[in-house]
Amino acid sequence: FAITFQRQTRNKSTFESELEKIDGLGKAKVKKLMNYFGSVENIKKSNIKTFASVLGQKEDKVSELWENLQKVNQI
Repeated sequence: FAITFQRQTRNKSTFESELEKIDGLGKAKVKKLMNYFGSVENIKKSNIKTFASVLGQKEDKVSELWENLQKVNQI
């Protein structure tokens, strides 16, 4: 149990730091996204409307973030 928890925590923090490398995504936005979606894969599978809603912004403001996230092959 403890080992599994530690691995999940380590993996989550690795994904979060990788997401922060995307221009315009800081710690606060990454935290919101990870809390809602649970994984980078789920974020990429979502649609821009949900993505914008989670961030509390309009679609046109997050469209560039969305496109940058979709371009990332593997995080």
